[in-house]
Formats: sequence, C-alpha cells, structure tokens
Amino acid sequence: MPKFRRRGGKKYGRKRAKKTYRKKSVKRMRVKKGGKVGNYAHVQLIRPLSLKPLSVMNKYVFYTKAVVENAISKVDLGTDQVFPGQQQCQYVTFHANTPFIFNDLDHTEPPRCNWQFENDVADRWFNDNGTGHPLSPGGGTAMPTVLPGFFDQVSRAGFQYHNHTCVGYKITVTASPMMNDATRYTYGDSTANPPTSGARVVPNQAGVLFITKHSTAAGSNPSGLGASTTYQNLITKPFTKFRKFKSGGATVGVNIPSAAGTPLQGTAIMAAGSRQSASLSMSYSPKKFHNIKDIRDAQQFTAQTSTVSDVTQPQTSTQMMNPRELDAITVGIVPEFQPYYAGSGNVHTSVEMPQPCGKVMLTFKIEATYLHTEPTQGGNNLPAGPEVMNVGGDGGDAAV
Repeated sequence: MPKFRRRGGKKYGRKRAKKTYRKKSVKRMRVKKGGKVGNYAHVQLIRPLSLKPLSVMNKYVFYTKAVVENAISKVDLGTDQVFPGQQQCQYVTFHANTPFIFNDLDHTEPPRCNWQFENDVADRWFNDNGTGHPLSPGGGTAMPTVLPGFFDQVSRAGFQYHNHTCVGYKITVTASPMMNDATRYTYGDSTANPPTSGARVVPNQAGVLFITKHSTAAGSNPSGLGASTTYQNLITKPFTKFRKFKSGGATVGVNIPSAAGTPLQGTAIMAAGSRQSASLSMSYSPKKFHNIKDIRDAQQFTAQTSTVSDVTQPQTSTQMMNPRELDAITVGIVPEFQPYYAGSGNVHTSVEMPQPCGKVMLTFKIEATYLHTEPTQGGNNLPAGPEVMNVGGDGGDAAV
C-alpha cells in the first residue's frame, strides 16, 4: 500500500505561488455630450489668474510717536501773584473702524502743554460719520492720517473694493519719560513797601498712562475727557487700562557767582531719580464689542469709497465715507496725585502743590485687519460717485 505524505513535506516541497498576469488597460477617449467636437476638440481653455476675488483680507500697520509736555496751568491774579491752576490731562483719540487714523487733534494742547508728532499728522482728519470726503486735500500722495498701504496706489485694495470693514484692531503705546523744566509759581506784592516776593518750585511727579475704548467717535471730543480730568475720574470709566511711569528729572536754572562778581547762568538737575517707562495695549473687535454675529450683515460698521473718476489722479478724484457707527480708542497721560481741584491751592500757605508728570515721549503701533468686499448682490450698499457723496456737505471736515 503506497504511503501518502502531506503537502509541504520533504518529498513534495512547498507549493509555489501561482503567477498572475494583468491585462493592460486601454484608455478610451470619450466625448461628453455637448462637448468640443470637430476642429476645436483640441482647444483647452486657460484659467484666468487675474480674476479679482469677491473679498480679500489685508493687515495694515501704522507707527508714529509724539513728545507730550505735561505741565500745570497758571492763574495770574496780578501784583506778581501766580496761583496754581488745574492739573493737565493729555490725550488723543484714534478711530478704530475706519482708515482715517485720528479723530481730532485740537483738544490735545490745553494751556501750557504741547504735542509734537514726528510727521505732519495734523494735516487732515475727518471726525464725522456718513459723509464723503476726498482722500487728499491736494496733491497726489496719500495723507499721513490714513492707514499706510490703504490708498498708496490704484492697485491697492482701498481703490479696488468699495466696502472696507475692520475685523480686528490693536494699539500698543509706550510712555518714556524725558527731562522737563520745573514749574515755578511766584507770589508777592510789588506795590507793598518794601515789595514782597517769593517763589515755589514744583518738580515732576509720577504719571499714569491710560488707554480706553468707547463706541462714541464722532465729533471733536468723543471721549468726554478734559484738561481737569483726574486719575480718580478715569477709574470709573469702563474698558480702561492703567500703567504708572516715573517722571524724569526736573531742571532748574541757577546763578553761579564769578570772581568779577558777575553771576553766570547755569543749570542744575533736581529730583532726578530713576525713570521708568510703561506700556499698554488694547484690542478691538466690532463683533465682540457690539455682540454682532456676522459683521457683513452690519453695514453701519463699514467704510465705503466712491468710484475713481480720474485714474490719473486717484487721490483727488476718490472720496471715502466713514462708517455710520464709529468706534474709537483714546490714549493719554495724567498726573497720579492731585491735592486740589482746578484753580485751588495757595502758594503762600499750601504745603502740597499740584505737580505735573513732566515731558513724555509716546510711541504708537496700530495693527488693523480689514475685510475688503464688493457691494452686495442687491446693490443696496453701492456707493455713489464723488459728486453724489458730497451732497451732505463737509460739516465735519477739519483742515489744520
């Protein structure tokens, strides 16, 4: 009887795998119904790469700096009597949802204070809403009061799109104290016999850098602040941040007698101490600030530009309209301590006197993200030409 062994043993070995052969597939050209036939079957349409999208989102960055001199106002009552006035609150307001950066600059210089910006930013600003204004009062260059890159060339998104909506905004400000002259108060009576006279030198004190945002941005002073606003008043305002900085040393003139008896003029530094800078930042989003679900449905937050009537002079032939609802952020400095109210105090008897916070250099950095879109399909937000947009007048037009 023959012996049977299972496959895979020594006698038969392992079973080899069976080779498989794949037939080569032949692609057949199928012509779709209604497709290219005849002599035009080989023509291939090229996708146009220069097609402008319906919307685009760009980010713009603006830098500037200003030297702010904070001092105490004086009240002259005659007969050589000068009494301390109010402590000065210095501030400037920036637009948050329009390419026009500044709201106004007239209220930044109360008595005995001064603002010196690095560029001619006081050239022009528009603090109204819903009125068309030309981009430039004259010439063909963009104003320094407009976000850079917005209207620099005709190919920019500011000219290529009609609607411009701010979707994000952030401002960062840094206060760096500088040297400043001390405030001098004089008192006395020149009519007395003998005449009486005296002087009180008031050095600088620590200052407070503050930043606040508010929904009111139209008009010349939408923040509602004033020169007599104190640090205690600012604490009660919502959406407000604070940082304290140390003031710089105060300088005072001295007389050094010489050998011939003639006094020589000199300068001494008093109350110098160590200077310390401060920095603050604040972000703004119209969706979060106003609780809006979709910013595209809220046309009152959209800035609009008119059609360019003269391509060779786009700056003078194009107008822009601020949003119907303007938002703003106000930045400023204020002395930390105020012993008296405005116009109070007596240099004869008062031990504590109002003190300024000196001269400070403020540096600003603004980062704004804008959504540029075309008008809606219904055309209800299509801006008109310059001659139509200017019907409302230039009531808020401020030229400095």
